Amino acid sequence: MITDQLALFLLILGGVVLIAIVIVIIFRRKLSYIFMRLQVDAVSGLPTFESLNKYLKNRSKKETLILFLIDIDNFSRFNNQSKSLGDKVLRFFASELKKAVKKYALSMRYRNEDEFLLVVKEKNAIIVEEILIELDNKLSYNGDPLNFCYGISVIECHDFDCFSPIKTANEILLNKKQNRKVSKSN
Repeated sequence: MITDQLALFLLILGGVVLIAIVIVIIFRRKLSYIFMRLQVDAVSGLPTFESLNKYLKNRSKKETLILFLIDIDNFSRFNNQSKSLGDKVLRFFASELKKAVKKYALSMRYRNEDEFLLVVKEKNAIIVEEILIELDNKLSYNGDPLNFCYGISVIECHDFDCFSPIKTANEILLNKKQNRKVSKSN
């Protein structure tokens, strides 16, 4: 025979357990939302650098990957008109880039600027570079050319992050930008 006090205790305990379960479910959804927001760029809709780190940790260590770091030339001309226009151009560029390389590369937004990353299996690097050359020559937003430069680097089998390959790709990219400025001024 259950006493009234024991029944009340069990009822309260059941309520506390139910509330705890509801809190865990709600908290899990919030955590997953926060985690997803960290891995998908809100402007471009592309995965972010955090996704790349996760990808590198889970990949086969036997394969060598190629990293392309892409930077839109003179992007400030869009942002100076309005941040909204800059965001539209970034969305457009991200969409076109992803569409162009989707069979061969993983496209990502790098930082919160006008930089993008492509990660490619070594065997597809030449194909992707040819696609980028074609895209650089034909891409425009509302008649305004959207040229870009890129640097290339190798992600070795033992690389668990991309800081060194990104630094190398960035040096190559900056060199290409400098050469492009010099050739335009001549």
